[in-house]
Amino acid sequence: MCSSDLLIALIALILAVGAAYGIYSYVNRTRPLPFSSFSATPVTDFGNVVATALSPDGKFLVSVLRRPNHYSLSLRNIPTGSDTIIVDAGTRVLDIPVFSPDSSYIYFRESEGTGDAFDMVRAPLLGGTPQIISKDVDSNAAISPDGKNIVFARDNDPEVDKWRLIEADADGSNEKVLLITPGQLAPQWLVWSPDGKRIAGTINGKTLGEIRMFELASGKFQPFVQFPDKFVARLAWAPDGRWVYMTHTSRGERVSDNTNI
Repeated sequence: MCSSDLLIALIALILAVGAAYGIYSYVNRTRPLPFSSFSATPVTDFGNVVATALSPDGKFLVSVLRRPNHYSLSLRNIPTGSDTIIVDAGTRVLDIPVFSPDSSYIYFRESEGTGDAFDMVRAPLLGGTPQIISKDVDSNAAISPDGKNIVFARDNDPEVDKWRLIEADADGSNEKVLLITPGQLAPQWLVWSPDGKRIAGTINGKTLGEIRMFELASGKFQPFVQFPDKFVARLAWAPDGRWVYMTHTSRGERVSDNTNI
């Protein structure tokens, strides 16, 4: 190839790269960011809600209600605005409810009044007897996209100073240990990615809040993003798996905020 042909080919390559970058920049410039514009409307006015979960179809909201020495789960049908108590727990402490992907069940933790040792409970959405499906659970239940499995953390059991990431069937049977980690904090919140390949978890220390990712194929639990000024509370994947949303509390403040990554 002569030098003139080489120069022409080089110019053509530069133009092609420039055109591709221009198209990429234009497409990404015009693509709206999730929740870049939104409005907020109160859904409940109970005044004693300590935790909530929204059903995948957006039609139901379950709330943990706390009154003096009394906990319950309230279910609201959002289109009609009707409310009903589906679990009356009395003095038993309830927290971190999660819907199954088909909205048939609600998973939540329950403690016998002390708030120290929690069991995982599964209750039918439209009423029925709640069932304890796993003992001594230290995180929420992360449910697989097909609804067949759950994952949760168990700390200091059966070995002190070690936590386990455990997978089980949706009814709590057939527990299997995915990971054993000594000398580190256990995740407080877990959520399964829409493609079923990863599980995101929150870990908060004295000086650092972070999100880590567990890869099911490799079995590795690795840092994803760290926040020296935030305590990371709850996580949720976008349906397409491109975003992870979180709620957090800034260090030194009591105000919760929403952000995305």
